[in-house]
Amino acid sequence: MSPSSPPPVVTASSSSASAPAIGPDFHEGIARTDLLLIADPRSKLLLAVACNVLVLGRGPALVLTVAAALSALLLADALRDRRAVWFTLVLSLCLGAYSALPHVWTSSTGIGVAITGMWFGRFLTSMGMAAWLVTTTSSGEFLAGLRALRTPGFVVLPVAVVLRFIPTIIRELHAIIDAMRLRGAVPSAGSILLHPAITAEHVLVPLLAMTTRMSDELSAAALIRGLDRSGPRTSIIRLGFHPGDALVIALAIALVALHFSGLEAPWIRG
Repeated sequence: MSPSSPPPVVTASSSSASAPAIGPDFHEGIARTDLLLIADPRSKLLLAVACNVLVLGRGPALVLTVAAALSALLLADALRDRRAVWFTLVLSLCLGAYSALPHVWTSSTGIGVAITGMWFGRFLTSMGMAAWLVTTTSSGEFLAGLRALRTPGFVVLPVAVVLRFIPTIIRELHAIIDAMRLRGAVPSAGSILLHPAITAEHVLVPLLAMTTRMSDELSAAALIRGLDRSGPRTSIIRLGFHPGDALVIALAIALVALHFSGLEAPWIRG
């Protein structure tokens, strides 16, 4: 370009063509639209809490069976991959052992295996409901729902940090494993048990270094966003009642009613 030539003029069309397009995942608060059951985060939180309280407490085993089936269906809608299939198979195996073994294996060993399957089924059901809640609800939606419920700030702030910290740790761990694969040092279950020092050197040391850096960045981001500020706050997340909320609330009420009804399946021995 000669010194006498005028500078290039940037038009609106050229600048828009060179700018990166903003996709649907630009903001972390945008909800997923590929779900069959779309509901408000407050309704989903109600169902998850009710299911966990009923499943982990004392009550009819029929409630556990219904809650387990509901957890498997909701998680299948959220994940839609083989993880949901494996979850359903393991959960069915645990509950099947609980309901069938006392009828065919009446010894103390059989009863012990049945009780173990029962408790594993309870914990898996609780974990499945928690995974459905976290998978189908973005961090922005969850925080907006907590603020709409007038949750105290000392509860909202740790939840906000955890919801952003754990996914970041998982992504960094996958990045470390991919880097090890490129270098030909892929960790396996056997190598972790046989060579824990090498595993700590290749995985834990860089993960701890990244964790320290990410904790500083998350703390700075929290202060910039004013998460420590008291008083009313605004949010770009729009909460509201959807048709799916009626179904979610009805499921929670049905589980509570089934718990207090005392009904029990004839094939389940208490």
